[in-house]
Amino acid sequence: MVNEGGSDSNIVVTINGKKYAVPPEFSATSLNDFLRVHLQLTGTKVMCREGGCGVCIVHAAVPTGNGKFQERSINSCLCPILSCDGWEITTVEGLGDQKNPHPIQKQLTEHSGSQCGYCTPGMVMTMYSTIRKEGKSLTAIQAESALDGNICRCTGYRPILDAFKEFTNESASPVCDIEDVSKRICSKTGKQCNGVCDDNGSNYFRPLVEVARAAAPPWYRPTSLADLYKLLENSTLKNPYYVCGHTGIGVYDDGPYDGFISLRGIREMFVTDKKDGVITIGSGVSLTDMIDFFKSEAETDPGFAHLEHFARLISKTAHPAVRNAGSWGGNLAMRNRHKEFPSDTFIALVMCGASVFVGPDEKSYTPEEFVNLDLKNKIVTKLTLKPFDKSHVFRTFKIMPRSANSHAYVNAGFRAKILKEGNQLVIVDRPVLAYGNIAEEFIRASNTEEFLIGKNLADNDTFQRALTTLAQEIQPAEDKSEASPAYKRALAVNLFYKVRVCIIYACSCTGFRTYYGERSYLE
Repeated sequence: MVNEGGSDSNIVVTINGKKYAVPPEFSATSLNDFLRVHLQLTGTKVMCREGGCGVCIVHAAVPTGNGKFQERSINSCLCPILSCDGWEITTVEGLGDQKNPHPIQKQLTEHSGSQCGYCTPGMVMTMYSTIRKEGKSLTAIQAESALDGNICRCTGYRPILDAFKEFTNESASPVCDIEDVSKRICSKTGKQCNGVCDDNGSNYFRPLVEVARAAAPPWYRPTSLADLYKLLENSTLKNPYYVCGHTGIGVYDDGPYDGFISLRGIREMFVTDKKDGVITIGSGVSLTDMIDFFKSEAETDPGFAHLEHFARLISKTAHPAVRNAGSWGGNLAMRNRHKEFPSDTFIALVMCGASVFVGPDEKSYTPEEFVNLDLKNKIVTKLTLKPFDKSHVFRTFKIMPRSANSHAYVNAGFRAKILKEGNQLVIVDRPVLAYGNIAEEFIRASNTEEFLIGKNLADNDTFQRALTTLAQEIQPAEDKSEASPAYKRALAVNLFYKVRVCIIYACSCTGFRTYYGERSYLE
């Protein structure tokens, strides 16, 4: 384990082809501040410092431990510079300049996609990362969705989207080979960047002022769970921050922190595996990787087809750059610490009946048990998921003020085992009706779940009684900054109505007439 002491605890990060050895006193410095203040690379902008506006986005190539790199867009305002050990960062200066613009920059200019220009570097870097990931398979909807976390306050999004859609496989006249777009242009030579300047340039960066250096909390880098547990056992830290994606700071800042514990070197926490029919996901796995893994499993294993609905829900969490960095474990821990947090991950885990493991004793908990657990000197290590047969129906929903990058008014996950007998849809066993953002202690509509056991969901009278029961137990808390309790209650009830319609449609029952005719809408 490497701690805060000694010159050997420097981290090494490559930025636009140059390597920098950053000492541990930069523990409280973000990548954004390091770029702008200490390297004077001011092309990367800063505004909200919460990961919400997108002006700070840069491209990061993160080592995966097998000699390969995982390339993603990240919010530099949320990312600590010391967590970038071994990373290769590309900023807008590393793509091109006015003399030798990158194809993405050129297209944005030609489509009049920049007015004040403050958001433009973040837009460009988001698109660069997206093209690096998707390549020639990039679709117009993927290009549009990639910008969920980029806000433009003056130009309007149409010219920006028109510019970026020129790089998709749906473009009528592609501007250039997509492989050329993913390359960087050297600002000195105008030629393709090979990753390292011939003369290596200057590796100098402005040091911290003495006051900041003295106030910097210690930075710990355990390399195994055993190291981590030993650190926690001997630690005197009262309020440490466990650093994985460090995106939670954009929602809740529970500082000041008297120490940072980086989890990125603990490989056990980044495992995705399936053995003996059970899926295991390490707590450090990012939401993006979780989504990709679940989509793959849903397509190839009928027992985990329901994970498509899990992936759909957490695909609406924040935006791509946050999901690229933020882990599901951190998201769940935030739900533990802040009971009011409407975590999409938590709702999906409740719906799927997941088991959450907490170290050092590696005891498993249901998600409902976990949120009330005291996590002092404890850490979420992994979760496991079991398969379900095709008699189970799953649905997830997230109703929010806008289509992306927003907390939910109400989010929900439903699971039911259905026995179809003619036009009867009998609910076998106890279903799951999980709701988020109703009240701090509300998780499942237990009275309604109890009522539905053994009931015929296709019977109108029975269903009306279920709706009445649900409306009675859904009692949203009053919050002037949120939607009204009446609105949230109506949403919760109506989502359950929609679930019933979906089940009837999925089970091909006849004799029922609804206004929902499109399969995509019901699924």
